[in-house]
Amino acid sequence: MKKVFTTLAVFGFIITANADEVKVNKKTLTINKLLTSTLAGSTINGKEAQATMLELTYAPGGSTLPHHHAGSGLIYVIEGDYKSKISNQPLKTYHQGEAFFEPAGTIHEVSANASTEKPVKFLVIFFTEKDKIPLTTMEE
Repeated sequence: MKKVFTTLAVFGFIITANADEVKVNKKTLTINKLLTSTLAGSTINGKEAQATMLELTYAPGGSTLPHHHAGSGLIYVIEGDYKSKISNQPLKTYHQGEAFFEPAGTIHEVSANASTEKPVKFLVIFFTEKDKIPLTTMEE
């Protein structure tokens, strides 16, 4: 059974989870929804496209279970060091000021703060079909 996050808020994006489906320690991960905008004239899979901007912060040592997203993502590390491993690619650590692309349909095998002493904060922009929910699906 796949577990699902439901997207709820704005730039300061808030994602909440059904407690019966996903166990996320709010002390580990903070998600602020900053912006959701329709991309006029753009389509994904033949449907109107939208961009969703989130600011995520992992507490020291924080991580999430393997998951995938509803669309492609651009990720920029605002502060700290972020560990990521996507669909059988090598584990990589991104540092403040670095960015990377996460293609649609890839499994995020590792998503974690590389530090046990300082938080990591990063900006994510997802490109999805308009009103696509859930934004994040946990793997079994």
